[in-house]
Amino acid sequence: MRNLNLYDLIVCDIDDTLIYGFWTDLMRHTWDMFHSPKLSAVLMALQDWFNLYRVNEKLRYMINNSKTPIVFLTVRAESKHTFNILNKILDPERGFELMALGTDYGFIEKPEFVLQQLSDNPDILLIDDSDCIRANTEDLGVDVLDPRLLLLERYYA
Repeated sequence: MRNLNLYDLIVCDIDDTLIYGFWTDLMRHTWDMFHSPKLSAVLMALQDWFNLYRVNEKLRYMINNSKTPIVFLTVRAESKHTFNILNKILDPERGFELMALGTDYGFIEKPEFVLQQLSDNPDILLIDDSDCIRANTEDLGVDVLDPRLLLLERYYA
C-alpha cells in the first residue's frame, strides 16, 4: 500500500474512484444521453439521500490515515450533495477541499488544475480512474494511482 504521507498534496477523483456502483454508472450514462443539469442534480440528491454508492474501502482507509491535504476534484457540477457524500464516507476529523468542475472536459481541466498546484506543492499524487487523465497528468511529472487496482475483487470476483 502506498504511503500517502510522502506527498505535499493529494488530488482525488470521486466517481468510479472513491465511490462506484450502479448509481454512478447510471449518472454517467444519463449525462451522456441527455446533458441535463436538472436530471443530474436530482440523481446526485437521490444518491446522497439514499446512500446509492459503494465505497472503495482500501482507498478510504488510505485517505483517512493520511495527514496530507486532499482536494477532491470532480467533473460533477457543484452540489451540496457531493459534499454530504464525502462527509459521510470520510473520518469526521479528516479535512478536505472539494473542487467541482462541472465540465465535459475533465481530461483537459484536471491536468490543468494539477499543473496550477505544482508551484506550491511539488510532490502531488493524482488518484483517478480515467486512463487518459492519469496519462495527461503523468506527463507533467506527477505521480498517479489507478484506484481500480484497489478493487480487484470487483473485476475478478
